[in-house]
Amino acid sequence: MKKWKIMVVPHTHWDKEWYFTKQDSDVILCSNIEQYLTLYQANKNCFSFTYDGQTSIIDDYLTYHSHEVNSLLWESLAKKKLIIGPWYTQPDLFNSTSESIVRNLLLGINVAKRYRADYLRVGYVPDSFGHNGQMPQIFQQFGLEHFVYWRGAHSNDLLNSVVHWWEGIDGTKILAYNFYFGYWVMGSFFPYQNLTLTNLRKQAKNFLQNFTDILNTLKQKLGGVTNNLLIPFGGDQAPVTKLLQEFINELNDVDNEHEWILSDYDQYFATTKFNRLVTVNGELKTPAFARIHKTIASQRVDLKIKTKQLEYNLYNKLEPLATFFYLQTNVYQHEIIERVLKLLTTSQAHDSLGGCNSDMTNADIKNRLAQANDLVESLTTKLLKVMAHQFQLSDEEFIIFNPQLNACQVKNNFEVTLFSKKQYFEIIDQNQQPVNFIVTKQKHHQGGQNVIATKNGEINVALDSFFETKIIMLDLKISLFTFAKFKLVTTNSKNNCLQPSKEIKTKRWEIKINQNGTLDIYDQKFQIHYQNQFLLVADHDCGDSYDYSPSKNNSLSINEFVTSTAEINTQQDYYFLTLENKYLVSVKENNKKQEQTFRLDFEINNTDEIKVKIKTKNIGTEIRWRIKNEIPFLTTHSYANQAYSTIQRPTQLTADLKVWQHEHWKEKPVAIETNESFVYLQHNKIKTGYLTCGNNEYEVTNQAKGVALWITLFRSVPVLGRDELINRPGRASGVSEITVFTNDARLLTDLSFQMVWFSTTNQEIWNRAEIMNTPTIFYQNQKLNSIFHHADHFLIADLNTFTFKKQKQVLPFFNYDNFTIKAIKKHETRQTIVVRGFNNSDNNIVLNFAKIANANVQVNVLNLLEDVIVENITADTLTKYQIRTYEIIIKKEGN
Repeated sequence: MKKWKIMVVPHTHWDKEWYFTKQDSDVILCSNIEQYLTLYQANKNCFSFTYDGQTSIIDDYLTYHSHEVNSLLWESLAKKKLIIGPWYTQPDLFNSTSESIVRNLLLGINVAKRYRADYLRVGYVPDSFGHNGQMPQIFQQFGLEHFVYWRGAHSNDLLNSVVHWWEGIDGTKILAYNFYFGYWVMGSFFPYQNLTLTNLRKQAKNFLQNFTDILNTLKQKLGGVTNNLLIPFGGDQAPVTKLLQEFINELNDVDNEHEWILSDYDQYFATTKFNRLVTVNGELKTPAFARIHKTIASQRVDLKIKTKQLEYNLYNKLEPLATFFYLQTNVYQHEIIERVLKLLTTSQAHDSLGGCNSDMTNADIKNRLAQANDLVESLTTKLLKVMAHQFQLSDEEFIIFNPQLNACQVKNNFEVTLFSKKQYFEIIDQNQQPVNFIVTKQKHHQGGQNVIATKNGEINVALDSFFETKIIMLDLKISLFTFAKFKLVTTNSKNNCLQPSKEIKTKRWEIKINQNGTLDIYDQKFQIHYQNQFLLVADHDCGDSYDYSPSKNNSLSINEFVTSTAEINTQQDYYFLTLENKYLVSVKENNKKQEQTFRLDFEINNTDEIKVKIKTKNIGTEIRWRIKNEIPFLTTHSYANQAYSTIQRPTQLTADLKVWQHEHWKEKPVAIETNESFVYLQHNKIKTGYLTCGNNEYEVTNQAKGVALWITLFRSVPVLGRDELINRPGRASGVSEITVFTNDARLLTDLSFQMVWFSTTNQEIWNRAEIMNTPTIFYQNQKLNSIFHHADHFLIADLNTFTFKKQKQVLPFFNYDNFTIKAIKKHETRQTIVVRGFNNSDNNIVLNFAKIANANVQVNVLNLLEDVIVENITADTLTKYQIRTYEIIIKKEGN
């Protein structure tokens, strides 16, 4: 009996797109799947083949093939020969929002079930650029008890064995297996093109001889925890090898030490016992054994911003609105929402969302995001238009929907754009009370002309002119998860328009504008001076689409300040400050400098937040622009949100920097980190930082009297792949043999960013970020601008077919600072409502459902698969960062 079992898993790593387009890979995909089905048809007991843990490849294949003639495909999926799932696409785990990670798995598993496939039961992530610390809990709630990965392990993590427990931030543990040499190591030694029936034995001997050193190292790296070695056999877009079983048979004949077995990942874990396993904690985000590309978070930031906007439009706007609509009508647009999710998750594959692609691929991604957002906005308009019809809105009346169930996630101020025939108006709420508002912008439009058919032919009729007015409605109290109705009434009195001011001083802030275009902010509540805030800094970026790299010649800032102009306007203790800062910058390293303008628009009031919007037209390439805030206290850690949790990270990687060169790490460890929607620094109880939307990268550096918090605005680089970067020695990432020029990645275009700077002692940073990233959901019944809302100019065929129940609110309301709701939607398969949230703190919290737990409403606890795990609860205790999904069952009267 041989001592070692070598369990070989035939697979392919299927990058949907990269330096090639998805269309390129689809062509190869079709022939590869057909080759496997030919093999399966000839031998129903043939080896299984794993398609990269993705279900979307079946959708892609069926785009070009009829469902009806694919009996072999359905059979191979059902018998777990062609193995797909659990993911829909292999994701980026640091630039996606929390909910998108969950939806990727939920979509992947549900689509697999729809195809009657027995999907892969392993958290399989062979190539993503690191793994966030909530994945053990997420995997476990999907019934995935094992984890297979490559990138991200620290050198200390694998000292004992490549097999270990991985413990997440909440304490959940999962059994993990690290691909020490990657997912392609065996495939790189395999004679794909040269294997024939006549040379099997010779090729097996050659392979064994060439692979022995790798094999011995992998056995050593098991550390004695088992004698069953797992080896993936495949590579990027690798095809099925018809003679693989015969090759393995020859290996067993010529190898006296090892028993070679063709298997799959589930079978490996089911048949292997482990002992003496150690535990690895937290994020897996270290470049010791594989490149992590930490600064990829700022690559093609224009696409990352569009992705985040789509996510918040979907999860925070459309789905809650569609859920409210469903409660009233029993109609839920599941098919359209699933189409949006497929477009979104396809665009969030690790290369796709990373932005490390060819220009053609990034153009495809941009188009998919636009398609998905069009679907979201058009469906939102349709639902709102039906609501407006039900509420019998007259012209120029409007409604606002509050999509929240948690009182701690509710907006008080709403920005809306209204249309009116007259310039001046007031707003009355549904209780006939006046609403306080500020006019921030108003524009007069000519009405244009309308074409009317007459017996004498078409004639043009002039339309009335109208006004478009952007306002902020102040201190609104809209009940949770319902609509409020408002009436616009024209007047002869001027609206609350902005007035010029020479200073900015509220009850909270006293702000001075510096000559260099920065702000000195005095926090009157905490008596802290924040000096030189919002400093714009550029430096040379000699990296590529994967990584920022400093210049070998000039590591200093390269933007030379020219001038700054300021305009201050105010109304009702609201201040609006506009700065126009001009700089001279190099359009390329060592080139002559040209002028670039940044416009910064600040919104300042008595809260502990200051909103800022930044606009510029980029003129430079091989450049990185960041915004710097000096923080007048020392700290050694930053705090940022990532996947239903808040991560504490060191600001300096002192220990790693001492060993990375000696231990031959794949990259230099840099303390440039990612965030989902906020980052802050803390001194005593004071938190200072940013809420963001799409700017996912930050860094903290030491200053003479404190630290500096840097937010990366964008990078402009013209190439995919460069050799010998300062922080990334050796070969280029991407296509190593050739540099792919990416002119669009220079971002020589108009760019805009929005974020919120804050200084607070409030614990509610997670909920604040959700409020900031929840769009205002409103609809005005008006005929003045029929294209302001998507698809508003269309007649709705079923407008009068909906019957509203007009029932009282039955969903549970929350009022918990430490509970953040991330999803309100219909159940995937049942006629019930799903509410998903999480404990956003380190402490246990208790949620009470007693007020709604009655004969007509039942609350169940679900896992992330949306299967019931606890029925009919009246209270629930959540441990730190625990994710919880609730099912709300609304029973019919008499049941």
